[in-house]
Amino acid sequence: LKLFVLAVLVLVGTTCGPAQVPSGDSKPNILFIAADDLNDWVGFMNGHPGMQVHTPNLDRLAASSMVFTNAHTPAPACAPTRTAILTGVHHTRSGAENVFWGDGPEWRGFEGLGQVETLEQFFQNRGYKTLGAGKLYHSQAPPWAPTSQVEPANWDFYYPSSYISHPYQIRASNDVIYPPEVDNSTRPGGEGGWWTWGPVTVGDEKMADYHVMDWARYQLSQEHDRPFFLGVG
Repeated sequence: LKLFVLAVLVLVGTTCGPAQVPSGDSKPNILFIAADDLNDWVGFMNGHPGMQVHTPNLDRLAASSMVFTNAHTPAPACAPTRTAILTGVHHTRSGAENVFWGDGPEWRGFEGLGQVETLEQFFQNRGYKTLGAGKLYHSQAPPWAPTSQVEPANWDFYYPSSYISHPYQIRASNDVIYPPEVDNSTRPGGEGGWWTWGPVTVGDEKMADYHVMDWARYQLSQEHDRPFFLGVG
C-alpha cells in the first residue's frame, strides 16, 4: 500500500518549497485530487503543442512533484477506475465494472470489496481527519444508501453535505446549465442525455467544480486539530 499511496497522492506541506520525504513518526497532511480525462492536455505534459490547455496551477504543482508519465488507467470508465484506485483492487478481481445505482447491487457485496480498507479508511484508522468533496467515487445511489460508495463512517465531513457526493448535483439557480445555442432535444438520449457541449453563459462561480474547489481551498487555509486527508473530486 505504501507504493500505491505514493503513486496517487500529493503531499501538502507547510511551505511551497520542494517536496520532502517525511521522517520518523510525522504525519503530513494529504491532498488527493481526482479529475476525469485530463490525459496529456495539461500544460506540463506537453502532449499537444500549440493546443495545450492552460493549466498554470497544475504546472506549478508538477514542477515541485514527482510526475508519472507512463501511468495507465485500470479501466476506461469512471466507476471501476475510481473503485480500483481507492480500494487497491482491480475491477477484474472486484467485479465492480459499472456505476453503483440506487437499485443495487451493494458495492460492499462484491467478493473483492466486502472487507477491503478504502483509502480514506486507511488514513482514518491512523488518526487522520478525513474530509471529502465532489466526485471521488462514482455512485448514483441515494444519499448514504447501502449501494453508495460514500460511506458516512469513513468521513468526518463531506461537502456540500451528506446528501450530495457528485459535483453536478450542486445546482445553479436555474437547476441545470446548458449552452443556449445547443438543441438538447435532438441529441442521443434526449434532454436527459450526457452529451451537452459548448460554452455556457454563467460565471465560474456558478459551476459545481468552483464550489468544490473553493471549499477545498478554505480547508487548506484552516488550522486543524490533527493531520488531515482531503479528497477533492
